[in-house]
Amino acid sequence: MRDRLVSQPDDLAASLGLAAVLIRRARVDSDAGLAIEAEQIVRRALEWAPSDYSARQMLAAVLLSQHRFRDAIAVADGTRREQPRDPWN
Repeated sequence: MRDRLVSQPDDLAASLGLAAVLIRRARVDSDAGLAIEAEQIVRRALEWAPSDYSARQMLAAVLLSQHRFRDAIAVADGTRREQPRDPWN
C-alpha cells in the first residue's frame, strides 16, 4: 500500500487501509512510530478529503491507539453527530 500511495497519493482506500494495518502492527510490535505514521497518512488524506466520514473515523481510531483520548473523542463526537446510528461511534 505504501508503493501504491507513492504512485497514487490521493487513493483514499489505500490510505485508510494502510493506516488500519499500521495501528494493528503498532499494538503487536509495541512500536509507537507505526501509529504516528498512520496518523500522518490519515491527516494527508484529510487534506484533500476533509469531509470524508471514513477518514475521520480512522483518525479517531489512530488517536485512540496513541492514547490521545481527548483528541480522539473530539473527532469521534463529530462522526457521531453526523451518523448517530453507526455502532462504531
